[in-house]
This record gives sequence, C-alpha cells and structure tokens, in this order.
Amino acid sequence: MLTIIVGERGSGKTLLMSMFALRSKAKIIYSNFVLQLDKYQKVDVLDLLDLKDDSLLLLDEAYTWLESRSSQRALNQYMSYIAF
Repeated sequence: MLTIIVGERGSGKTLLMSMFALRSKAKIIYSNFVLQLDKYQKVDVLDLLDLKDDSLLLLDEAYTWLESRSSQRALNQYMSYIAF
C-alpha cells in the first residue's frame, strides 16, 4: 500500500508518520529520519531495491531525498521515477 501525506510546512506530516511507526506491527521500520524505536533502521536508496517482508518504509520529503542522494546518480533517479 502506498500512502502519500501532503500538507503545508509545519502541519504535522512527519509527526503523523512517527505515529504510524509507533503503532506499526512491522518487524523493521525503514526511515530517512531518526526514530527512537528498536526496530528502526536508517534507509539508504539501495535498501529500496530489497525491502524485507513485513516492513514499513517512511520517507520524509521523499522526492527531494531520492533526487538529492549521491549527486543525482542514475539509480536514485530511477528509484524516484518508480516511486512517483
């Protein structure tokens, strides 16, 4: 399932994602922002190619994060196009 949260700056989008992470029953929670949870794992663009079953992926400012990683590498652009 893909869920996109849209809102103005400061409207609580990241807070809402943090709540999803806290209530999630997923075994691993991948995120590009720090979560103080035991099952949190910092996500790298290469992780997107091999996400584990029963995991949750949270990307804050996803479009910016994917496009800006490693100076516009082709893989980053490809993953951005797949996601969006």
